[in-house]
Amino acid sequence: MDYFTRIDYSSLSEFQLCPRKFFFKYILHLSRSGIPNLNLVFGSAWHYGLERAYLSWKKDPSLSARDLSFIASEAFNLLFEIESEGYFDPESSFPKSPARAADMFSEYFERNYDYHKNFKIIGAEVPFRIPLSSALPDYIGRLDLVLEDPEGFLYIYEHKTAKMINAVTLSGFTNSLQAEGYLTAGNIFYNSIPRVIYNIALCQKTKIDFISHEVTKSESAIDRFLIETSEIIHLILDQIDRYSDYQNFYKKSPFPLFPRSNATTCCTNYFSVCSYFDLCRMRNNPTLWAENPPQGFEISEWDPEKHDSEIRRKLEEAS
Repeated sequence: MDYFTRIDYSSLSEFQLCPRKFFFKYILHLSRSGIPNLNLVFGSAWHYGLERAYLSWKKDPSLSARDLSFIASEAFNLLFEIESEGYFDPESSFPKSPARAADMFSEYFERNYDYHKNFKIIGAEVPFRIPLSSALPDYIGRLDLVLEDPEGFLYIYEHKTAKMINAVTLSGFTNSLQAEGYLTAGNIFYNSIPRVIYNIALCQKTKIDFISHEVTKSESAIDRFLIETSEIIHLILDQIDRYSDYQNFYKKSPFPLFPRSNATTCCTNYFSVCSYFDLCRMRNNPTLWAENPPQGFEISEWDPEKHDSEIRRKLEEAS
């Protein structure tokens, strides 16, 4: 992705977490090779299932909760098959499996149908682009679900899937630039200060559950978002510019850019380890991995807009 023209929340949050991880992932474009990530496959298919269900409901308000869960399950199965590339069968992937997703969709619409039927469905998976300044890239994103209640208040839903909710998860959502980005997008494109709802589907072996976390902020949070986002982007672009100079003039000297984070929680957090943990410690100069990924990694550039276009193309071909 050309960070001089556009940038997304994923890139910003990775840089905030650890500039070195950002460098591995978004500058060197190193990603794990081999079997697809089941968590990402399930999450993408869950999003697509809800997207198709709500857009169908918008078109035909007479659809029942059972109809919507069936539509969502069919859409989920289609994308799950495409993204999983045949690696995951129902038994090995449980509880992140199509069968479990069908049960989850049924429970989801049973819980939300009577409440959401009174809302106006504005859109689902709505892309947005926020211009920051002539000197900075646009901030891009996607609104998972946009609803308007009978009183005219706007709600922006962010769908999440998770195995568990830890002690800081919800506060992390509240304080994230992502929530404030949604707030800003709602204000710019819908002339409203929206309520941002994080709708978290817990995917567990023993039960199905959903947690709804509402983030409400005042209009002043928009100014804070624009200022903080611009400052972080300035830091990213400065590091990218300096990396270009490093490649041209200082390639054999110690690597002074995109430093490792001092926070140990970004290396290991809640029983998970950063995917670049070993690479980060194997060589002090990470540029040695450029163009020559180590075993278990491949060069694969992440571009959210290109990725979405490619997935839509595959879905059309499979339909």
